[in-house]
Amino acid sequence: MFANLLVTGLLAILPAQDKPAAPPMLDPERAKAMTGIFQDLQNVQKDKLLPAMQKAKTPDDAKKIALEILGPYPAKLIKLGLDKPTDPVAFECFMGAIGLSSQMDDTKTTDQAIDLLFKHHKGSERLGIFCQMLAGGAMADPEKLLERIEKESTNSSVKGQAAMALATFYTDIAENAGVPADKKKEALAKSDAAFARVLKDYAKEKDLEGNPLGETAAALSSLTVGKVAPDAKAKDLDGKPVSLADHKGKVVVLDIWATWCGPCKAMIPHERKMVEKFKDKPFVLVSISGDDKPETVKEFLKKEPMPWVHWFGGTEADSMLRKWNVRFFPSIYVIDTKGVIRYKHVREDELEKAVAELLAEVKK
Repeated sequence: MFANLLVTGLLAILPAQDKPAAPPMLDPERAKAMTGIFQDLQNVQKDKLLPAMQKAKTPDDAKKIALEILGPYPAKLIKLGLDKPTDPVAFECFMGAIGLSSQMDDTKTTDQAIDLLFKHHKGSERLGIFCQMLAGGAMADPEKLLERIEKESTNSSVKGQAAMALATFYTDIAENAGVPADKKKEALAKSDAAFARVLKDYAKEKDLEGNPLGETAAALSSLTVGKVAPDAKAKDLDGKPVSLADHKGKVVVLDIWATWCGPCKAMIPHERKMVEKFKDKPFVLVSISGDDKPETVKEFLKKEPMPWVHWFGGTEADSMLRKWNVRFFPSIYVIDTKGVIRYKHVREDELEKAVAELLAEVKK
């Protein structure tokens, strides 16, 4: 088990293709050398690392094995990067070294690669990719690194993306059920401050997909627990416009899912029971599909009954899924009768308990 967890983490930072995707304007010879390092690394993982990991009994054993077998590769990437430290290949090399060494807990090499990245590429717009990776959990404890990017980058868009990533990071802490109340309060205050910086200093800057950071920050800051939910707008499976306002005065569960999502489908039997249990209450379950087209959902429902409200999230740039910054499936929002978000990302028994609690408030 320990081996599988570590190997999964190591593989996640490497290109999925045989040849890593490269940005334009790379020096052909240096790009070829970098590709060679990644290809060799993948072969070593398959031929040496995976068999050796089967013998690991603890996380420490697994990390020791990984460091012994893969340890030289971050240094190879750094060496290639330092040949021409300011060119695009160097950026990719330093990024690769950061990801690989951090997964192995080689803090000395990670710090070296980070310092090189900031020394030679602090103005690069591609640091925005780094912000996105950090916000997505590519490294543990990304707070200080994101703060450094916002402070030291000379690219305003990147600075804004770092602030946005910090806001997301703090929001996740504030909404984690396992975090103590005082830590949640502290994280929420930091999240609000980060969103405020985006709105004040970086509102007109754009993210990697070209969306204005100010619009995104305004939307996301309203999606935290305790705030009134924005009026989600989408279409039903037949193309009719629908919105959260259609269910005003009810306890609403927004279940953002997809037919290809295993954990989403695993929730369906319990959701059926929950809908039946609360059928005579002011309650509605709205499943919002993240599939590519509504017809996919219609076909799925013929085989898997889901007798409640269904919306299609859409694929456009201004779709609900984008405005609500949906980063994973399922994403769950539990909204009370006043339209306030009270719970997020609860499932199964916790979801049913949350709904029952909010329905009990209606009687008071």
